[in-house]
Amino acid sequence: MSLSRIARYEAHVEEVAHGYRDREDVPGIKAILLAVRYVLSDTKRVLVELAREYAEDQTDKLQATFEGRIGALLSSLETELHPLIDVASHVHGRDLEVLVAPVSRLARGIDPNSELIFEPGDAFRIQHKRLRGVIKLAQVNGSADLEAALKGLPTVAVVTYPAPLDADVLLHAVLAHEIAHLALSSPPGNRIMRDVLDRYNDRLFAECAHDAGTTTANLQLVELKRRLQNWFQEFACDRLAVAMVGPSYPFALFDVEGPRSRWLQRDPKSPGYDTHPGLAWRMRLTLQYLHDWLPAEHIDTNDSEHAAWKALRHAINELTSMLPEEENALSQVENDVLDDALSQLTDTVITQMILTADYEPGLFRRELPVVWDKLAAGIPPAEWIFARQEGGDGWSPDAPEGWSKPIEWQSILAGAYVYWLAGRCSEAPSFESPPTPWRRDAVPEWQRINEMVRGSIELSELLRALKGARDSLHELNPGHA
Repeated sequence: MSLSRIARYEAHVEEVAHGYRDREDVPGIKAILLAVRYVLSDTKRVLVELAREYAEDQTDKLQATFEGRIGALLSSLETELHPLIDVASHVHGRDLEVLVAPVSRLARGIDPNSELIFEPGDAFRIQHKRLRGVIKLAQVNGSADLEAALKGLPTVAVVTYPAPLDADVLLHAVLAHEIAHLALSSPPGNRIMRDVLDRYNDRLFAECAHDAGTTTANLQLVELKRRLQNWFQEFACDRLAVAMVGPSYPFALFDVEGPRSRWLQRDPKSPGYDTHPGLAWRMRLTLQYLHDWLPAEHIDTNDSEHAAWKALRHAINELTSMLPEEENALSQVENDVLDDALSQLTDTVITQMILTADYEPGLFRRELPVVWDKLAAGIPPAEWIFARQEGGDGWSPDAPEGWSKPIEWQSILAGAYVYWLAGRCSEAPSFESPPTPWRRDAVPEWQRINEMVRGSIELSELLRALKGARDSLHELNPGHA
């Protein structure tokens, strides 16, 4: 009976695996399926050994032990395997496909052994180390070989995104926040808040003990520390997200989280209070981080600044004006804890993250006008083509980048967002008679700009891959020997 249940699991796993047999773009799913196969194989081994023990000594006591161990084993198996098989059964949608490779590169820069699974769900979130449960199961069962095999697999994280937003590529800039949680779960990221909370422990306890006894104060202290840790995670991941994808992040954050109307953090009983600070506070901090991405403002009377920068500044100012004034209900010591922890990001995680992202303000400042001009001309902003005549601007026959380069996907996202917010996507008159609160062409325009972004990133990634292949074969080119 037990072995037949294992056989049903195996058949289900092979059925799921069959759908991915020709796909090389789902390493995270294949790692999960391999882990499940390992666990099922080891479980069969354990069941056979238990049956052999029972056959040699069929006493009532051994029978009870035998049945208890099998029951516990199968129960643990169902608890751990069902969620993993379910994850492997739901792959991301076609429209998200274009972001899987670049976002996965970011994740591997943070954790070289990580593999991501992108899964449609109800919200943006990340679940770390999905194989942790089966590794623990192997440890409990004393299966050293299984434990070693599972630990040899990649670290698998599941990133979910709202299924209805599958085609809204611009909004998926929010994925950078979820990927940033990988950095905060690393030893350097974990240590920041732990050390800060240790330093402020006495002040935090005094805060809790003001109107409570010692036992109650200790319980409140645990909850307070947990909330501060959660809030620090959200603030820090916002900071890291800007470092990874640039100015597209705050606009996407506003568009995704704004409809929830959870702007302020004043009510401890409001939904999400213990896990997320109010959006107004998050947005103001996030917009402050854009300062380094903007060039110095032109003050020339001839108004020589490129239209893209004017549009970006206007969008930032407009977004800032829409934010309500946050009502900070935190105590002074709570504010001090968060300020202290966030101030340490720059010297620890942020620097490494910027290197990991390989995307910095200087590159964005060079590419934003290019993206804007290409969109204005109706050209997908995937490639930056320099002057091709010898001696022309930005090109020389000996330049390693040749006469063109792929535009970074982060610049495509940010540039398209600015172009959209500037109202440049409209193909309709700028007014309607009679006026309507929702312009009837807004949805088709949003769909068109997302289609343009999706195709542009896909082409940019293809150019990136071709350039990599060319560089790898460079030594075989007799003209460059």
